[in-house]
Amino acid sequence: SGNPTPQNFYEIEDAIKELESSSDKKPEPIVIEMKKEDGTVATVVPKDILETMKGKDVEVVLDMGDYSWTISGESIKATNLEDINLEVELNTNNIPSTTVEKIAGDNPTYQLSLTHEGPFGFKADLSINVGKDNAGKYGHLYYYRSDGTLVCESAGIIDENGNVSLGFSHASEYVV
Repeated sequence: SGNPTPQNFYEIEDAIKELESSSDKKPEPIVIEMKKEDGTVATVVPKDILETMKGKDVEVVLDMGDYSWTISGESIKATNLEDINLEVELNTNNIPSTTVEKIAGDNPTYQLSLTHEGPFGFKADLSINVGKDNAGKYGHLYYYRSDGTLVCESAGIIDENGNVSLGFSHASEYVV
């Protein structure tokens, strides 16, 4: 995959070393800009970064422009971590509308698809914008199973700007 690791990823290792030597109770999240100046987005998180974070009280926010991921070091449990592509394709249409309507009724829906396949090895929260007109409502995340059913994975309240944060642990086709 021609998706180079952003140089600033290695700032995470430095920040974690700094956190380990500090006495702060809850450190501020480390925000990594994944969108480059030329508009391209680096979406692959290197395995060594995940291993550096694993088990530590640290949160990393990967800002990918149209969406962002938040990963907590304490949620990384897997022993066989690997480089992981956290690319999200927004506004997809891979789940049959009849299946979506059974659950959503007349409520607005947003389909999204993750490039990665299978489990992440950790829990990650995806923040996406679903429109200011949905502020105060709940966004429910459903994943589309191979048997054609939708299963609720997580839910979150939509803030005043229309952003909702939803927890993921594996990749699939999803609808909010």
